[in-house]
Amino acid sequence: MIKSLSAKFVFEALDESGKEVLKSRTVGRLSVNTENKSLLTFSQAYGNLKGEQYVNVLKVTTEAVR
Repeated sequence: MIKSLSAKFVFEALDESGKEVLKSRTVGRLSVNTENKSLLTFSQAYGNLKGEQYVNVLKVTTEAVR
């Protein structure tokens, strides 16, 4: 049983020396019924708001184990 769902968005950025590095941003407390297509649509809209282009979108689930 899925207890919680979050998304991790990975994007490229420049560090202080000008090198390209990967950074990530996590958005939590999503509906556990979120489909992959909806998550990708959300990542595009969120990326537009933040001015970021995500190279990878990860769906992170926490499951209850009994």
